[in-house]
Amino acid sequence: GSESVGGSVVPKAMSHAIGKAFEALALQPEKEAVLKVEQLSQACRVRFGCMLIGPAGGGKSATWRVLAAAQNHLAAQQDPHAQPTHATRKTGTETQKKDQRSDDSSAESDVA
Repeated sequence: GSESVGGSVVPKAMSHAIGKAFEALALQPEKEAVLKVEQLSQACRVRFGCMLIGPAGGGKSATWRVLAAAQNHLAAQQDPHAQPTHATRKTGTETQKKDQRSDDSSAESDVA
C-alpha cells in the first residue's frame, strides 16, 4: 500500500515510520511537517543528493532528523540487528570547531 504525496507515491510503511519518528523525537506530526519529510524521502529516493534550504526556524534540521529516524525504524523492522544510521551534516562551523579542538590539543601537548 502507498499514499500519494504531491503527485508522488509514499509507501505506507514509510508513512507509518515517519509517524513513529515524530513520536520518538517528541515532535508534533503536523500535516505540513509530515509532508516535508515525505517529500524529502521521495527526493532522496530519486536524486543523488539533496539540499534543504530555507529560513532559520523553518524546520530543515527537524525534517532530516525525522527522515533519518524513520529510515532507522524501517531498517530495524527488516533486520533487528541493523545498526542505526546517524543523520549528520557537515558545515563550515562544525569543521572550524573540529579544527579548533585539534589545535587546542596540539597546543596542550606542546606545553607538556
